[in-house]
Amino acid sequence: MMRLKHTLLICLTILCLGNIAGCSGKPSTDATTKNNQTAAKLNPKAVVVNPFTGTELYSYSPEQEALGIITVTSTDNLGADNVVFTGKLSNIPNQIPFAYTTYAPQVSVQLHQDGSDQMLRTFNSLGSIAGSGGEQAIAFPEVTYGDYSLDSHLYVGNLDNVGFSTSVYELKDYLNQWVIDPLFVETLDGQPSGVWYTTSGWGVGGPGMFFPVTRGLYYFDTASANVKEYLGDDQSLQGLSPDRTMAGSIPTSSYLDHDMTITNLVTHWMLRFPLRATSDQGSGLVTFAQDNQHAAWLEVGTSPYDEYEYTYVVRVGSLAAGEIEFEIDENAVAQALQFSDLDSIQPVGWLDSNTLLIQARGLDWNDARIANLNLEDHSLVEFCRGSFIGFIY
Repeated sequence: MMRLKHTLLICLTILCLGNIAGCSGKPSTDATTKNNQTAAKLNPKAVVVNPFTGTELYSYSPEQEALGIITVTSTDNLGADNVVFTGKLSNIPNQIPFAYTTYAPQVSVQLHQDGSDQMLRTFNSLGSIAGSGGEQAIAFPEVTYGDYSLDSHLYVGNLDNVGFSTSVYELKDYLNQWVIDPLFVETLDGQPSGVWYTTSGWGVGGPGMFFPVTRGLYYFDTASANVKEYLGDDQSLQGLSPDRTMAGSIPTSSYLDHDMTITNLVTHWMLRFPLRATSDQGSGLVTFAQDNQHAAWLEVGTSPYDEYEYTYVVRVGSLAAGEIEFEIDENAVAQALQFSDLDSIQPVGWLDSNTLLIQARGLDWNDARIANLNLEDHSLVEFCRGSFIGFIY
């Protein structure tokens, strides 16, 4: 009888390890895992890049067809970290509206629509901005200093009312410099229903900082004003899946190895990918395929030839098998793109569940290119020139 119990335990353990949804014996039927048909709905319809021409953004279809040019006042400060698209792809791609943050001459949230810019509101200090996958809902934090604290005030609303809305949530940090960093706005019947957010180190950055300095993962419910914790302060969020059911993180502690840990936010299933032996600077910047079967992230190591130079490797892990599927370093990317002065690489997103986009930058930061990695045959080709801004759905 004891031997039978041990046999059953071993069988259940094998099933649990081989199941992305946790120890349930088969994938969950809720939002945890998506079938191929549902995952395809998360595929972007266009990729937008900043070619640094001064006044233009370019858009391309997943098949690399040039869709249109979005004319803007200036491209100097437009990037993936401060632009969110607030419309779906239409027959006129250059008319897609987007909201963005600007810090000069005023700190403000702006709306670009129909070829012109409209100021939604101004602040003395402002954090990052989050969108809603092509819907009109956006979120952003105002950051202020209290008597003994650093305060971040979360604003969320649609384009027609966020300009005069009041803060829906406030975070006071008395000991450190952590502020609300919104990631995505959920909507219900066209209205904001919740905000996914992490907290980020205010004013942290500079040379040698390769990955976002964040802490925790939370969800603010607009109806109840309650906050639910999904990752604790001991985890630094590095990416969220398109359906918000999977998260990638590394330990916040500087004393631990910064292995990439994937967490299923519904079942709490976890999978850890140990660092390469040479990745002494850690891992981060994870991005998930639409079917939640693959994740790609960046690992950085100190060059063996120069302590002030670094090596970059993009790794792709199978979340079903729990093993590395493929990895590519900056030298291979440089060779494939014929990029003689390539400086760094990073994954930026997926066109579909088998096609990863990798961004490469030269020593000149404005010299950026995007490569297309096919997981089926491991081919890598140039997708377009320019710095990645975001996807249009």
